[in-house]
Amino acid sequence: MRVKPGYVLIIVTLIALLYLYMTPSCESFVDAGHCGVDLRSCPEPQRCINGYCKSDNPPTLPAESDLPIRPGLVGSRQTRY
Repeated sequence: MRVKPGYVLIIVTLIALLYLYMTPSCESFVDAGHCGVDLRSCPEPQRCINGYCKSDNPPTLPAESDLPIRPGLVGSRQTRY
């Protein structure tokens, strides 16, 4: 008896779906520092933004940095061919 490839694909798909359904899912990549409704509140200089305590102040670079800065290419997409 010859097995058609379509049947094999359906069986493998069903096994994969059963495996995904039966395995417990956990959100271990999310840190425990959430804030919001029915959760803890943020310290005073910060506020709750999308479930995390964040500041409204934009990030800034220090006065002296080890990062290379090329002022001619800031904010533009110059490519050389």
